[in-house]
Amino acid sequence: SVGLVGESGSGKTTLLRVALGLQRPDAGTVRIDSVDRSTLSARARLQLRKRLAFVPQDPLDSFPRGATGGHILADALRAAGIPRASRTAQSAALATEVGLETELLRRPTQSLSGGQRQRLSIARALARDPEVLLLDEPVSALDVTVQARVLDLLDDVQARRGTSFLFVSHDVDVIHHMSDRVLRLENGEIARG
Repeated sequence: SVGLVGESGSGKTTLLRVALGLQRPDAGTVRIDSVDRSTLSARARLQLRKRLAFVPQDPLDSFPRGATGGHILADALRAAGIPRASRTAQSAALATEVGLETELLRRPTQSLSGGQRQRLSIARALARDPEVLLLDEPVSALDVTVQARVLDLLDDVQARRGTSFLFVSHDVDVIHHMSDRVLRLENGEIARG
């Protein structure tokens, strides 16, 4: 796990967007497994993208308005290539894995608590069984008790699945708890020393 800290505006979210392929870098290259993304075909870039998943700070912004948790997970499983007949069972399994009661999948996402929405967001990210989770301030909007539960969940996910994390946070304690290595971003560059 790599933790990324920095002041607001230092480029943390931009770095995640570039890593996901949602934004082009102003300079330099993006390498995953030593492969420069810009040299790959569109198909190979898509395959590379499937190895990464994103967990935002506020998942409600990324959920379609009025969608239920079940719809969110079914759509993520569809995008991951899971057959329609398996999606309900897979949605329930993902919900259980992240500690979300399956009956909550029938509720609209805006009626869920912050912690429940973040668990749903993590389940959605796990639908494609990514090698790397890119987490953008995933617990900053949660109270301290819920933060601890979500961080424990992420520790469990990593232990079970072997998923790598690029974890962005302003909270240095959270970063040190979650990261094997910590990088500081200043004005778009990794700070030295």
